[in-house]
Amino acid sequence: MEETPEQVTTFIRSKNYSSTVLLDLKGKVSSAYSVFGIPLALLIDRKGAVAFRSPGYLDWSSRKMQATLDLLIKE
Repeated sequence: MEETPEQVTTFIRSKNYSSTVLLDLKGKVSSAYSVFGIPLALLIDRKGAVAFRSPGYLDWSSRKMQATLDLLIKE
């Protein structure tokens, strides 16, 4: 969210993260999806609308999340 690539790279390396990170240099994406803090999990549908939103850490392998994902995929 408007950090420089160097700031993000330093942070990612310090935490040993391996996920893909979106650089939102001008804040356009965070503004479009009303992102005001991280971590934040968003699932975006094929039309670009938010289908699911959850602030904070999310266990994607939990039964609840699997059921949520299954439901969203059926839509």
